[in-house]
Amino acid sequence: MPLPARLPSVANQSSQGAQFGGSGDGLNATALDAERAAADAHLNFPDIVAVLVEWQWDASVLARLLPALQRHLPESPLAIQLEWNAAVQNAWPLILRQLERSGLDLAFPLGVVAASSRCWRSAIGYFSASLQQWGAHPATHYNLAMVYWQLGQHAQAEHQLRQAFAAAPGVTRYRKKLKRLLRWRGVCRVRLGADAVDGGDPSCEIRATLLGPQHAAALLAQHNAADILAMVRLQPLHDLDAALAWIASHTEHDDLTAWGVMHPEHGLVGVFVLRANGDAAVFHYWIGAEFRGRGYGRGALRLLKRIAIRRRLRYLFTSAFANNLRSLAALRAAGFRPMSDVVEASQEALPFYCLAVPATPAGATPDTELALLNRVLHGAAMVGAMRVAPASDGR
Repeated sequence: MPLPARLPSVANQSSQGAQFGGSGDGLNATALDAERAAADAHLNFPDIVAVLVEWQWDASVLARLLPALQRHLPESPLAIQLEWNAAVQNAWPLILRQLERSGLDLAFPLGVVAASSRCWRSAIGYFSASLQQWGAHPATHYNLAMVYWQLGQHAQAEHQLRQAFAAAPGVTRYRKKLKRLLRWRGVCRVRLGADAVDGGDPSCEIRATLLGPQHAAALLAQHNAADILAMVRLQPLHDLDAALAWIASHTEHDDLTAWGVMHPEHGLVGVFVLRANGDAAVFHYWIGAEFRGRGYGRGALRLLKRIAIRRRLRYLFTSAFANNLRSLAALRAAGFRPMSDVVEASQEALPFYCLAVPATPAGATPDTELALLNRVLHGAAMVGAMRVAPASDGR
């Protein structure tokens, strides 16, 4: 059985189209296909789903509409992406029965659409189905590797890249990407002692991994939300190059590290940045706007504490605006307590919160904590903290 054509890269799918097998009857069929393609280009997402439902998810119709989906879904809101993902999952048994008869490899382009929409777990399922149906193919192994790398599942990514390289040893990209992944795994082991850290609880599905260049597009999509820029006091990132530079600046030194909060389906759902000095660190964090209200903020703080233990940190500090109610609730739930009358030495005068990492012996005085906090802030060239007189109650 001949191998179907596949997209060579998840990351570059915008400039290369999937090719599907099919039949035609000469020039008339070609003209008809061109006419249909022109009409498909004007369909919006609800129209596409309606056509597929009307045709009972006919494999040839799905193949024809996939290029239009690839244009719509990557920039669509998360709710639309999830709606599409659920629709395909529900129709998958019907699609699969058709594929066994038609010889079309739709699993691969469905995987590309899922990956370009950052539905990573679904992409793994589709690429795996393509391998099961058609056997080993270097492009499919490569795309699987890129998905696993996004999720911080580096051992699986390495395995898939080795499979791609073994199947196509002459493809330079596979060899270079494998070398890059091995170097990245080395950095993660130095910083963390592992590829990723989980929450230590089976009910916690998120995990933390070192933020890398593979996460630049997802970072750019989250970082510039107005409330994140305001609450975390960040400068906007204007393009992908700026996102890559931001990530590089947060991985060059061991005392300044950005971590991605990873969900097995959505990938990057948040970020926390840790600035360490000795056995203390100050941090800030955010959860992407589309992923709030799901407990990921509290989960991120559990991951932060586990990383702090691994890195032998004894104290964690952060500040927060009084109207950032979600963050304040998450901090309290994680055991952070307000530092009595200690605020930023800045115009905002934000209050500080402190957590003695669980492995830390008790006994630090408030003055000791303030000294530790200022050591970290000054070492990072940040605004220091100061103690203010307690507010009078008027009596």
